Amino acid sequence: MLQNKLLNLRYRQYFYCVCAITTVAVTAIHESWSSSYLPPLRSENSPIDVTLTTIQSSTVVSMYNVGGTLGSILTMWIIDVFGRKAIIIAAGICDLISWALMYFANGVEMLCAARLLGGIAIILSMNCATIYIGEISHNDNRGRLNFLMTILKILGTDIGFIVGPYVSFKTFAIISICASIIPVISTFFIPESPYHLIKKGNNDEAKKVIQKLANNASDEASLGTQFKSISSSVEKDMQNKGTICELFSNSMYRKPLFMHTGVKMVFVFCGNGVIKSYMQTIINATGSSMSSSTASVIFGVVNFVGALASGEIVDRFGRRPLLMVSSLLCSISMLSLGLYFYLQDATSYNIDAISWLPVTSLVLFQVFVAIGILSIHYVIASELYPINIKAVAVSSVTLLAQTLGIGLQFAFQPLSEIVGEYTCLWFFSFCCFLGFLFGLFILPETKGKSFDEIQMLLNRRKGEKVVDNKNQENGKF
Repeated sequence: MLQNKLLNLRYRQYFYCVCAITTVAVTAIHESWSSSYLPPLRSENSPIDVTLTTIQSSTVVSMYNVGGTLGSILTMWIIDVFGRKAIIIAAGICDLISWALMYFANGVEMLCAARLLGGIAIILSMNCATIYIGEISHNDNRGRLNFLMTILKILGTDIGFIVGPYVSFKTFAIISICASIIPVISTFFIPESPYHLIKKGNNDEAKKVIQKLANNASDEASLGTQFKSISSSVEKDMQNKGTICELFSNSMYRKPLFMHTGVKMVFVFCGNGVIKSYMQTIINATGSSMSSSTASVIFGVVNFVGALASGEIVDRFGRRPLLMVSSLLCSISMLSLGLYFYLQDATSYNIDAISWLPVTSLVLFQVFVAIGILSIHYVIASELYPINIKAVAVSSVTLLAQTLGIGLQFAFQPLSEIVGEYTCLWFFSFCCFLGFLFGLFILPETKGKSFDEIQMLLNRRKGEKVVDNKNQENGKF
């Protein structure tokens, strides 16, 4: 009885997923360590014996996105050559080296190099993990597995928020080095994606992987159907070349590229990356009675709880409603935080009565961003594209996002000093509201649909209907 229940849970899909995305979790620590250590790095008692200027600290923060840009370019060319598994392992090794550089850092150059490698590692692991999860999961399980990546990524980010304020810079680097060893080892336990194996002509190994993913619970006929379905999908997708020129010239890719880019831009310009990097700096600027260290811990815990909530609803309510609700509430949170800064910096209004507003707005923002914006763009990236173009498309959109993120991360602190924090925060609020409109009028619903059904949905002519096969057996991809 217990064995049958475990088989029905398809626990191997979860196990392989967790092993693959452990790298994402560890590399995500780079997103938040700057929040805890930028203030001391800019002080006279800098832990690297060099006091960073405003421009230097902005450069260190933005180098993470520079690395992400390079990682996007690398992913585009190597993921289909070496496979998903090998690239995820390489990302883990790259992250391990970055933390070693952080430990021995004695100037801004080594900090930048460490952030650069960390950015390469996070994008390599996220792009590959996004594709990998989409290719090993069943239709009804895809959202949950992508949610696990969101959870572990946030867990890694929270290490910087929760642990950072209470340990020294060197100690934090040692902790991160130890954590970086785990994904390098765990990734060796996962199989290669059956889609990639079939694409490379390794059909026998692909059949074994399909059987493992079904936990040996499916009969031979069902497994054969799954193999034929994947083979047919790969064969059909590979009729077109997976190149950048093909991505932008073939009309069948325009809709998925537009949808993915739209959701990714909401993620970039909602302000989540900036808030994570400069959170303690922002709290200090508000003059809040709550210490930035305490606020950082609260922020990290709420961040994780919000992500847990998203896992319960991502496959229940669908992608569009989550993006709409998340974007609208994030817009309100950023609007409120911007209003506080405006009243504090540009008026003579007594803000003592609303001293609770900054931390509350930041906490609510992180809950709302985790519910939809943070998780949906991973799910969308894994669902929208045919296999022949998936690596190129995901890497191209990530490249655009990272390039824009460089400017956003670098410009936030200098612009805040020139035009005020409230101007930057209201810009984020406006972008979040655009995300609400994008979900309301443009984004299609892909919940519970197979890859073939999604392609039919995206490429149907006006007035045509897509048949949603509700009677698919549980194990069908």
